[in-house]
Amino acid sequence: MIFVMLFNKKKNAFRGIFWGLIHNFVSIILPFVIRTVIIGTIGIKYIGLGSLFAGLLGVLSLAELGFGSAISFCFYKPIADNDTNKINALLNFLKKSYRIIGVIIFFCGILLLPFLKTLISGDCPDNINVYILFLIYLSNTSISYFLFAYKKILLIVHQRYDIEVKISTLVLFIQSILQLVILMLFRNYYYFILILPAMTIFNNIVSAFLVKKLFPQYFCFGKLDDVSISDIVKKVKGVFCYKIGSTVLFSVDSIVISIFLGLEILGKFNNYYIIVYSLFAIQAVIQNSIRPIISSCIAMESIGKNYSDFNKFNFLYMWISFSFSVCCLCLYQNFIELWLGNSYLLPNSIVFLLVVSFYSQSCCHLLRIYQEASGLFFEGKFVPLIAAAFNLVMNIILVNIIGLPGVIISTIASVMFILLPGYAFVLFKYYFKEINKLKQQIMYYIKYITISFILGILLFYLCNAIDGKGIIEFLIKILISVLIPNILYYIIFIKDPNCRNSISFLLKKRNAK
Repeated sequence: MIFVMLFNKKKNAFRGIFWGLIHNFVSIILPFVIRTVIIGTIGIKYIGLGSLFAGLLGVLSLAELGFGSAISFCFYKPIADNDTNKINALLNFLKKSYRIIGVIIFFCGILLLPFLKTLISGDCPDNINVYILFLIYLSNTSISYFLFAYKKILLIVHQRYDIEVKISTLVLFIQSILQLVILMLFRNYYYFILILPAMTIFNNIVSAFLVKKLFPQYFCFGKLDDVSISDIVKKVKGVFCYKIGSTVLFSVDSIVISIFLGLEILGKFNNYYIIVYSLFAIQAVIQNSIRPIISSCIAMESIGKNYSDFNKFNFLYMWISFSFSVCCLCLYQNFIELWLGNSYLLPNSIVFLLVVSFYSQSCCHLLRIYQEASGLFFEGKFVPLIAAAFNLVMNIILVNIIGLPGVIISTIASVMFILLPGYAFVLFKYYFKEINKLKQQIMYYIKYITISFILGILLFYLCNAIDGKGIIEFLIKILISVLIPNILYYIIFIKDPNCRNSISFLLKKRNAK
């Protein structure tokens, strides 16, 4: 029975990865096309304005409190026990909670309206009303909580991530085509943005229809007992702390740049950040697909076996993150220049800091997944709170001293000196406590980071030594940044036990097919 469960989870995981990568291909290419058309038709400031609103709505979404993530863990046991009544009660609780959350987000957004202009340094785009635009963005965020968003959790807890991704891919494709047509025909940002809430409604209705068809036995009915509600509230408190940390890291930066540096700088920075965001999205596909497998292994396997698996997965994940980082470092400037031209380039120092920021955050991902799978929501709640407070204070101080680099340095410092050691400490204190190898794990990370840093710098100068900025030179740099760093990484780590175990693991999976 356990073997069948693990087989089905792995099947769904690989299916989720496959469709997730397709979705990411679409979600990477189409936004680049749209961004190019926006810059060419109505201007870079609209990119900055969209980034600012996304950051503000990220902060407002803190009202969600992490309900979706926390309550999803409460579904696994009743699903395994085929307890339909408990599942229906959980759905009913989530539905009511989401409606309250939707109201809170919309109300807080309305309260924010009088302060919008103070969040923008310099001029806004001509002939645009930022208040109307923000209300459209706000409606897009809040409306989802009223229209069947709670039903999507059934796809997640049944490991049918591929279905959700198929719907999202279809909606994104239709949305992008409509927005491109509007931009080219009307050059009107209002029409462009109105597509967002329309497609959100369409997405939720289609998802609700498919969920009802797949799981007709589930509907919103019943009431949770006090013990279940108490358990959810405890999990929500822990998840909320992590959500604050991630929001400050990913959303507040845009707000700070807009307030102190203006929409044009924010727009240029966002052209660079969208590449990092795309890489995070690819990593998220892997994370979302392996999370159920890791959760099952923690429930069924010994701590020793899970520690061995953690080291294998962590080494592979760090290798992937290193490869992404080197490619960014070597190709960033050439890509931006080929894509948008010299006038949209930022200094090499910004490129270097962005890549370091990406790599440092990647170091935390697997620690966080194992922490979630172990149910350690409450134990490490102060780690992201401390990191968030530190990042916000340093953002404001450094942006006034050194400008844009200060915003990125703040993120790097909060991740490297607070989040990474903090997550490792919580995981090894509360789950891997019998292993007692926290110091060894920290040394692993120092080793990975140091070697990755040295190789990255060497390859950056190697690629920069290639004269020319055309397509041919860019393709040569792609070849160098893909092949050479991976060969060197393999040579350096071939005698490392984690490397050998990881390669053996991959070979076994390949032979098993």
